[in-house]
Amino acid sequence: MKDYGYKIRKVFKKKERLSKNKVWEFWKTAAKESTADNSPNNYIKGKKRSVYLVNLIAKYLNKKSKILEIGCNVGRNLEYLHKNNFQNLTGVEINKEAIKLMRKTYPNLYKAAKIYISPVEDWMMKNKQESFDLIYTVAVLEHIHWDSEFIFDIIKKISKKYIITIEDEFTPWSNRHFPRNYKNIFEDASWKQIYNVNCGSIDILDDRFIVRVFEKFNNKEQ
Repeated sequence: MKDYGYKIRKVFKKKERLSKNKVWEFWKTAAKESTADNSPNNYIKGKKRSVYLVNLIAKYLNKKSKILEIGCNVGRNLEYLHKNNFQNLTGVEINKEAIKLMRKTYPNLYKAAKIYISPVEDWMMKNKQESFDLIYTVAVLEHIHWDSEFIFDIIKKISKKYIITIEDEFTPWSNRHFPRNYKNIFEDASWKQIYNVNCGSIDILDDRFIVRVFEKFNNKEQ
């Protein structure tokens, strides 16, 4: 298992982390330098992770299921779902340059999917009556500021069946990371974790990242 060394790195104190607005600004402008680590150009890479995600989703849902990706960036994960005949795809992304690149790189996906450019917090507040069979995230919720944790309850409300998180739950040294245990976040009387694995053991990301699948068990009562 790859060890990223997070246990021995400097820990940023809470007051040293970016504010919510500064986090938004960072991700809105992440395309300024095309070679930067967080440029949308770099999110075209990562086939192995997308293949793993599609195979995971296929275990639980059929091709007509309504699926939302929070923080879809350039759309690589949605593209792989689209290529595998998932027909009802939605993405929310804060960075408009990433969506421009999606339109160029994955034109068929762009035409087929519903894509929204917005901070997820704003989109969630405006779309609290939406309904999806699955909401998933890959390395996105780790950047959701503590002031925005209200979105977790909305996610649990508008997903009818499943939530999948593939998130860094440990990083303490970045001022734009807000680590948390997503089992503690999403499990409640209605939602139960039904699968989890450390990404280091399946070689798609390093050992900071945990895959978690949650299922809603009282659908008939919702």
